[in-house]
Amino acid sequence: MLGARPPRVALFDTTYPSTLAMLQSLAQSGASVHVYQNEAYSPLRYSRYAKQVGHCPPLNDYTAFPAWLAEQLKAGVFDVVAPTSDVICYHIAQSLELIAEPYRERLPTRDSILDVLFKDRLAEACARHDIATPRTRAPTSLEQALLDAEEVGYPLILKPRSHICDPGERGRRIDNPEQLRRDFHAYEMPESQRALVAAQPDLIWPLLQQYVDHSNPQLSCSGLLDASSRTVAAAATIKVDQSPSATGVGTAFYSYQDDDFIQNCTDSVRKLLGRGLFEIELLRDGDGPRMVIDVNARAFGQINFDIARGSDLPALWHASLNGESNQAPRAKQGIVCLDPGPFFLANLTRIVTGPNRWRRLVRVFRLLLRTRSWRGWNWRDPIASVLMCLWPLRHPSTFVRSHIRERDNNADLPY
Repeated sequence: MLGARPPRVALFDTTYPSTLAMLQSLAQSGASVHVYQNEAYSPLRYSRYAKQVGHCPPLNDYTAFPAWLAEQLKAGVFDVVAPTSDVICYHIAQSLELIAEPYRERLPTRDSILDVLFKDRLAEACARHDIATPRTRAPTSLEQALLDAEEVGYPLILKPRSHICDPGERGRRIDNPEQLRRDFHAYEMPESQRALVAAQPDLIWPLLQQYVDHSNPQLSCSGLLDASSRTVAAAATIKVDQSPSATGVGTAFYSYQDDDFIQNCTDSVRKLLGRGLFEIELLRDGDGPRMVIDVNARAFGQINFDIARGSDLPALWHASLNGESNQAPRAKQGIVCLDPGPFFLANLTRIVTGPNRWRRLVRVFRLLLRTRSWRGWNWRDPIASVLMCLWPLRHPSTFVRSHIRERDNNADLPY
C-alpha cells in the first residue's frame, strides 16, 4: 500500500450509468468521491452516495474545462479522475503530469490513451502489434477518400475518428462511390471544440472503415490490469441486443466463459494500454478472424454487470491505485444484463410491428429469466437508479424508428 490515505476521486459524466455505478461502488468501499456536474439536472445528483457535489465547466469545452481541471489538480482538491467516458479520458491524458507520480504510474500512459481514443491511431497501434482490425483509412480530402475506399472495399462505414468530438453523427454505411461523394465532407464542429480541433485538426474529417455485418455476435472482454500489467480481473460478454440494430449501442449482454478468448483479449490490451481499466470489443467477418473494433481505457456502460458477476471493477481499480492487487473471483456465467429503457421500448416496437412477433416475445422472456443486472440500477440507491434507467428515453423515437418491421438476425445467439 502506498500510504495511509487512499486517493480521492473526482467523478464527472453525471448522466452516464458507468459513472453512477462507480460512485456507488467507491462510496460503499469507503473512498472519498467528489462529484462534479455542469448540467442543471442529472441522475447522479439524486444519488444517496453523492455527498460532495460541485460544478464544473462543460466537459466538451476544450478551453474552459482543461484550465479548470488543472487548477483543481494543482490545488490538491482531488488526486485522480475516474475514467468514465472518452472525453474524460482525453482530459486525463492531457493532464497526466499533474497527477501525483504514485497514482500516475498506475494509469495508462498519455500515448496509450490517445492511441485508443482515435480510431485511426488504434488501427495503426494494432498493426504494430499484429492485432487484427477492420481495414481503416483516414483521408483528409474527397479525392483521397475515393482512392482509399477502393482499398477498403464497398460497403464501408463512414464514421467520426473519435467520440471525444461531437460532429452530430455516429456513422453511416456507404455502398458506392456516388454515395461517398455525397456524404464525405468535413464536419462542422461546435464553437466550444475549437481548441480541440486546433490540437487535432484531422478530427474534422470522417474515417473510412471496412463494414462488418452483425451476423456474428459482437464479443467483448472487460477488466483491469495492475501497474505491472498483471490481470486483476477479466470477463467475457456477448452483445445479444442493440439499438439501432446495425451500428447501435448494446441493450442486452450475456456472460460466458472462454478462457482462450479472454487470454487473447488481455494480451492485446496489455500491448495497447499496459494497465488500468479496459474494455475491448471484437467482431468476426464471416469465418474470418476476430477483429478488434474498439478499445476503451475506461469504465464502460455496463460496468455494473461486472459487479453483478462478482468482479467489482471500480473498487478494484481504486485499490490498485493505492498499490493493492487483489485478484477478482471467476465471473459468474450464463446471466444477462439489460439496459431496461431502450431494451423494452425497442423490443416492444419489434413485437408490435413484426415480423416473427411470437419468437421475439419468447426471446424477451428468456432474457428476463436470466437477467441479474440492470444497467444504471442499484437497489440501495433507488431514486438515482430510476432516473438513470429512464434517462436514455429522453428521445424515444431513436428506439422506435429503426426497429419497425426489423429483420430478425438473432436465431443462433446463446440464450
